[in-house]
Amino acid sequence: MNITFLPIEVALHPRRTEGLQIFCDGALCAVLTRLDEEVDPPGGWFVEAAFGALDDRQHPSFLELNEVEAWVRKTLSDFLK
Repeated sequence: MNITFLPIEVALHPRRTEGLQIFCDGALCAVLTRLDEEVDPPGGWFVEAAFGALDDRQHPSFLELNEVEAWVRKTLSDFLK
């Protein structure tokens, strides 16, 4: 599976923040936003939206992008079993 991260800007009221679109084999599967310094983990990534098998409504957060990629791979492989 090919996982691609595409940088975007996300409009969160009342400001804009750094974000990423995640594509799995060319299809949009999630949108992440950068966590503020006041949030745990500071500077990490939050799943704002997830689609298909990734949409478990828990909206996890991650410290590093390699953790995000591992979560995507594991969740999708478990779903396809």
